[in-house]
Amino acid sequence: MSNFSRAKGYEKKLYNTATKRSQHGHFACAIRQSLCVRILAALAIATLFSGSLNIQAAQQALNLQDPYPFIEAQISQDEINEATKALEQIILDIEASRGRYAPELIQPLSILGKAQMATQDYMQAVETFDRAIHLTRINSGLFAPEQVPLVYLHADSYAAMKDFRNAQRREEYAFQVLSNRAQRGDLLAGMQRLGDFYLETYNFLAARTMFRQGYEVLEDNGFGNSDLAVPFLKGTASTYKMERFPPLYSQERRSDEFMQKPENTRNLEFSTEYRTINNFPAGERALQKIIKIRKSALGSSDENSGPKEIGNHQALVNQALLDLADWHLMFGSQKKAHTLYSEIHLQQVEFPAELSIDMDSPKLLYLPVPQNLKPPPTPDRLTAETGSITLEFSIHKNGRIRGLETIAFEPSDAIEFNARRSMRQAIYRPAIIEGEATLSPVHRYTHTYTFFPSRKGRNKELRELEQLRLSEQEQDLKREQKADEPENDKSTSQTDTVDADG
Repeated sequence: MSNFSRAKGYEKKLYNTATKRSQHGHFACAIRQSLCVRILAALAIATLFSGSLNIQAAQQALNLQDPYPFIEAQISQDEINEATKALEQIILDIEASRGRYAPELIQPLSILGKAQMATQDYMQAVETFDRAIHLTRINSGLFAPEQVPLVYLHADSYAAMKDFRNAQRREEYAFQVLSNRAQRGDLLAGMQRLGDFYLETYNFLAARTMFRQGYEVLEDNGFGNSDLAVPFLKGTASTYKMERFPPLYSQERRSDEFMQKPENTRNLEFSTEYRTINNFPAGERALQKIIKIRKSALGSSDENSGPKEIGNHQALVNQALLDLADWHLMFGSQKKAHTLYSEIHLQQVEFPAELSIDMDSPKLLYLPVPQNLKPPPTPDRLTAETGSITLEFSIHKNGRIRGLETIAFEPSDAIEFNARRSMRQAIYRPAIIEGEATLSPVHRYTHTYTFFPSRKGRNKELRELEQLRLSEQEQDLKREQKADEPENDKSTSQTDTVDADG
């Protein structure tokens, strides 16, 4: 990429930043940002074309007060080292002039944490966000709503390290802050985020509570049939599906508080209504409400709506119908599922490709994660390795598999039983050809897994390989000797004959 192109990219990024802030109501800030766009773009060009000009010197020369959009643009352009150095210098300067608890430190610390996340230095990011949150609480109060975005970044850092216990605590703390002081819109966004987190960690009962209560808030305020309700309805249905089709053996993202009341949601009422078990009708009703909302939006499209807008609305309707069709298939209502699949196919006949749902090939809807191999005791455990197993099968029009066969495995077949047991429970959306569910005769799935070889087992394998190598050498030697023996015998026999004749 040329220097000029990179500079233009910075300018575009800065303009988008100002626009986004304007859209969110930060008009004064957006005006300042927009005034700085051209100046910062010039700074970017000067920086790119002159190796002697650094960011801080140029900023001082032009008397700029807000370097952060430029630094964030650097991070988006993967120029992490340059951005990090600039932020560290800014932090040092603020500490020297204003002290270690100055509120001006919060913004550069938050951006620095993002830069550290971009380089996957999650442990350092956790420490950086922790300090930024601490400063926010010191300067704005214990439950200051300004800390919530930082707490979310804090949680994301923990989740990236697979520390889901601390990630959950951070997510719940953020919701507690929102519950105390947030506006209704922010509280709903917090409910949706916490519900999504619970789903990701398979805590479907807690997730159901968040989604159901969020929908009730919308319904009480006259928004139960609006687009705002869709994520809460879809989340509610997902909790019932997860309850019926759990990822049986996956422990990686499961929280330690699975199916228990969260710690930091004291204001959250856990009603027994939300704890119903395998409530198929409740999930179905939620998906049907989404279809109603999507069709209502399509029907309300006025004559001024262009073909693209109408097509987008129809695509949303089709996706909602597809979710309900998949639901019926998974819960055994095959006839209803196939009827909906046919309806979607007919509606997509004249659809542009970019708006159409691919239904020509099977789609995996559910597959419980195969149980991993039990690791050996720690003293006998070697470094983790990666293995794989490939299975071949056909997919019936009811979404179930037939004719399961093991095609390949590496390095051994130790996980074959677990993989085959999980695959037998798999559910696929069948291929829909000309509106009809169709058998897919040959389909393959490769499962990749991590395992820990044992020292004893590895030594045994090495001994067996050595014995095999020695055995092959012995067999080769014997074959060579056997190949030589007939020639010697024949030569001796001829010699004896000559001697006898002589």
